[in-house]
Amino acid sequence: MSERQSQLRLLGETDWNALIVLDACRADAYRDLAPAAGLPLGEIVRSPAWCTRVWLPRLAEIVGERELLYVTANPVPNRELERKGQTSNFHWVRLWQNCWGRYGPCDMPTVHPDSVADAVLHYVSDHGQPALMIVHFIQPHMPYIGAHALPYADWGHATEAEFEAELRQHKHPAEAVCDGEATRDDIRAAYMGNLAVALPAVVQLLASLRGTLVVTADHGELLGERGAYGHTAGPGQPELTNVPWVVVGRDAYDPAPIPATLDAGRQKADAMLVDRLQSLGYT
Repeated sequence: MSERQSQLRLLGETDWNALIVLDACRADAYRDLAPAAGLPLGEIVRSPAWCTRVWLPRLAEIVGERELLYVTANPVPNRELERKGQTSNFHWVRLWQNCWGRYGPCDMPTVHPDSVADAVLHYVSDHGQPALMIVHFIQPHMPYIGAHALPYADWGHATEAEFEAELRQHKHPAEAVCDGEATRDDIRAAYMGNLAVALPAVVQLLASLRGTLVVTADHGELLGERGAYGHTAGPGQPELTNVPWVVVGRDAYDPAPIPATLDAGRQKADAMLVDRLQSLGYT
């Protein structure tokens, strides 16, 4: 098999306008479900990282000093990039703060992908589409809220995210398998169900946004390979580094500036967003 192309190199070479990140999305899982969702297969590329915190500084280097809108359901980007002082040109929409709810048969706390897509489209409607934007979904990363949902989680880092604190009360999938509460097939089915929940939101964004749009992942996920689950096992494992790479070209557009008041007025904007999402039944 030929060497996979480097995601890092492609990120630097592609003049993308919107980068849509499916957290912990394995390339093989994406390719299994993409056709039914109406999404192109794209390519399989090699991520430089096996977890989000390792991936983010590489991404920040590629963005450089350009102004960027980062819409994130995952609290890790804020935590890691602010620790490293790499956020002066990043403008945040922090959905993990106020837009999480409880979803799925196990009533697990998370930010639903529909909420992410809705937030992006409301921002574009209000302010226009910026030249550079990242949309970071939690799914297919656990917690599992789709078909075959399971009450397990893999969030071990303290942040100010309330839903993350609640997730730390749940067992890791590896622990559940070891205790005989779940099988490898159970975990894989739950993971695939989570990805299936996210893909319609990706379809919606690809149909609505303009410019050059890229769908990819920060890293993959271990689903029982070599007895491991999640993505804490370190580098060098293809299940953690093989990720999808899909490029979709839409109509050209005139990028809109990111409002200078976006960060200063974040709390008010978050409150308005919560009201909108509640009216749609997402929170």
